[in-house]
Amino acid sequence: MSFDSRTFERDALGAGKRNKYQSHGTQLETLRQDAKRLLSSTSDPCVLLNHVDSMQRLGIAYHFQEEINDTLKNCIHPYSPDDQDLHTTALRFRVLRDHNFPVSSGCQDKHTKSFTLIELAKLDFNIVQATYQEELKELSRWWENLGFKRNRSFTRDRLIQSYFVAIGITFEPQSSKSRIAATKFINIVNTIDDIHDYYGSLDDLKLFDAAVKRWDLTAMEFLPDYMKICYFAMYNMINELSYDALIDRGIDVLPCLREACTKFYRSVFVEAQWYYNVHTPSLDNYLKNSSISIAILGSLNFAHAQQKESRSSITNNSLPLLGRSLLYWSSVICRLNNDLATFQRESETGEMESSVKCYMVEKGVSQKEACDGIRGLIRHAWKMLNTERTRSDLPPSMVKMCFEMPKLCQCLYQHGDGFGTSIELTKDVLTSLIFRQIPI
Repeated sequence: MSFDSRTFERDALGAGKRNKYQSHGTQLETLRQDAKRLLSSTSDPCVLLNHVDSMQRLGIAYHFQEEINDTLKNCIHPYSPDDQDLHTTALRFRVLRDHNFPVSSGCQDKHTKSFTLIELAKLDFNIVQATYQEELKELSRWWENLGFKRNRSFTRDRLIQSYFVAIGITFEPQSSKSRIAATKFINIVNTIDDIHDYYGSLDDLKLFDAAVKRWDLTAMEFLPDYMKICYFAMYNMINELSYDALIDRGIDVLPCLREACTKFYRSVFVEAQWYYNVHTPSLDNYLKNSSISIAILGSLNFAHAQQKESRSSITNNSLPLLGRSLLYWSSVICRLNNDLATFQRESETGEMESSVKCYMVEKGVSQKEACDGIRGLIRHAWKMLNTERTRSDLPPSMVKMCFEMPKLCQCLYQHGDGFGTSIELTKDVLTSLIFRQIPI
């Protein structure tokens, strides 16, 4: 059975009426208070760390951020080696590092099960799922009103996949604006990427690049008709999101979002030039450019610009956050996983350059050896990402997203192109996350 995103959209438009857990706020609060008491019921560091770990794994830690931070501050102090078994040492290292506490390298899961946490997690999941359904309903209407599906038949409809990525970046219900902004960016740049990969001539792409550099509506006059809707849609989206940020939080994110888009457009244009000039870049040059064209930096910028923490980020001039080591390594992991999953198909269809091909040409090795080498680069990138975590000056929410994104990409691409051509691979995950409630 083939995947049809329109089925998901029809489900989304009616899903909000069917979710029976939206009115269970009182029960949720009772369970939340019971769960909070778990963090003050003992001083045993192993038990407390297991509680925090369970909350993270169950997706409910966002309810208890202050309590968790206070708990971990007490756990950061070193204990006597006699008081720490291997499990506690490993758990302490991982949980503290996940919350950006500086710890050095120090299990088997000796899980402290809690009925309260599990019941809270089930109810919370079903309630948050209703939020996802409402957001997808809003996004489906936005996408339909843009007219891409009616007027751009050569582009692929990947709204549901784009929204899945946005949930992976930041899943908490209070991050609704971040998810919507990221989804809109991802979906539009995917359309623009399709133009560069399959449809646009080099001359047309040069016109589009020039229009992006000018960044005003009069630049549309020089674009072919099939490009105008893409340019206009992105132009309006950036202005609308910037206006919302200005009204809601009194900050101007327009220059940041515009530069993020300009960097993306420039990177895909460079790839188009490589293609038309039959040029294979060095692996290093490829990664410097493709770490931007994978659109991770742009996605995280758009998501972060809608968060409360973006006020200090923009004040301190740390947006548009391009070129930061943490974001670079996060993007590299995503790019390399994408290339491993798509190289075979793209090499057969003659599409753009890939890290696998660059590695083969530069090292003079076979495809299998190149793929093994790319996997080694992914392991190295993860080491660099973990190294940069404790010394990054980015806001905690951005640091978290930099780690969530490559985890999501490894999920999408571990068995094939789960975002593009092999969406069947992730269909069940999408259904479970957005539409299938957990029985209580």
